[in-house]
Amino acid sequence: MDSTIGDAVLNSIDKRWKKVDQDVFILAVFLNPYVRTSCFAPESSYSSFNGIWALVVRVYRRVFNTASNEEPGYEFSNAARDYFSWLGEFSESGMRLQDHRRQAENEVILS
Repeated sequence: MDSTIGDAVLNSIDKRWKKVDQDVFILAVFLNPYVRTSCFAPESSYSSFNGIWALVVRVYRRVFNTASNEEPGYEFSNAARDYFSWLGEFSESGMRLQDHRRQAENEVILS
């Protein structure tokens, strides 16, 4: 690809990215059970639970239009920590991720 075209595309993407609600998109990536934090660089704040939790709180406050000091409750916090850590109902087996992956692959093969 011509470097001029590549630069133009990257500049356009960068310009649009700065205009969107980045927190919501980043949280959506984290909430994909097949991805979670695997695509974040190890030095990223999103590679730690505290970084993810800060993101969750920001989005929570915007979505629910709450006071600036309000956070999701204790149960929500525990569930988020379990999801981040792949524990309990949020483990790979608890969410039956392999079953869902096989089913999706079968549907692609059959269609």
